[in-house]
Amino acid sequence: MKKKILLTGANGFIGRSFIENIDISIYDIFALSNEKEFNGEKSQIQEYFSVDISKPFNINIDFDAIIHMAALNVTSIQSEIPYDRFRAVNVDGTKNVIDSCSYKKFIYFSTANLYDKNTNLITEDSSLMPTTHYERSKHEAELLCKEYVEKEKLIILRPVNITGVKQENRAMVPYFFSKAINNETIEIFVPENRKIQLLSVNDIIRSIEMIVNKENVYGTFNLTNTDSIEIKTLAEKIVSLSNSKSSVVCTNSNLDCNFEISSQRAKESFQWEAKDSINSIINQYAEYISTK
Repeated sequence: MKKKILLTGANGFIGRSFIENIDISIYDIFALSNEKEFNGEKSQIQEYFSVDISKPFNINIDFDAIIHMAALNVTSIQSEIPYDRFRAVNVDGTKNVIDSCSYKKFIYFSTANLYDKNTNLITEDSSLMPTTHYERSKHEAELLCKEYVEKEKLIILRPVNITGVKQENRAMVPYFFSKAINNETIEIFVPENRKIQLLSVNDIIRSIEMIVNKENVYGTFNLTNTDSIEIKTLAEKIVSLSNSKSSVVCTNSNLDCNFEISSQRAKESFQWEAKDSINSIINQYAEYISTK
């Protein structure tokens, strides 16, 4: 019997990617978003729910898993959107999803940005220091999940920077490619030695499938790649791959104390580890761009 999955945030980059790549001979996917129509491949879903999750709603279906990705995601510290709006969607909305139907597993998408970065190695037990409205609301939603979802049903995921083909240009990798293709200067505003960990959307999809299908998986898990790269070096690699004349200019001469986020717990608990290296991620995007 096929497993029934409710996916919120279905019109987002990760949600659409999940639906496009999932095997519908194994899963019945029910998609939910706040837009009137589903913007992805409609043949991949059983039903679409157009819902404002900030308001209570009901779905009379028993799901094997809820994958809760829907969120108001504006990450700038000085966001002009008031915190009440973040709370309505990311916190109250999470409670409304929890209450909307029955389920065997509740997979909540949080963020690795919650952590205090003043340490060399970050694990799930490291201190948290949410700063932006977005981060604060995701932390509050995590606490709410722990209060209202049974421990053995709850999986909280804290992924690093997720990227992949068809991602919007506001994300770093597609933004750099867009600049490079147009031979425009790429300005790096963060400290010139800052490193990031990237995670392929393909690896995220694998993690979800593994969690859905494996028994006795619950708790909080970082999802990361094992390699990292300086943002300046990433931009230079993308310029080279694009045969671009763009220059990469660092406008911040400060130096960062870099850190690594570990996903060892995911490897130990459900045998997941990222397969796509950073080079593989940007090469895939370059190939995608070349076919457009």
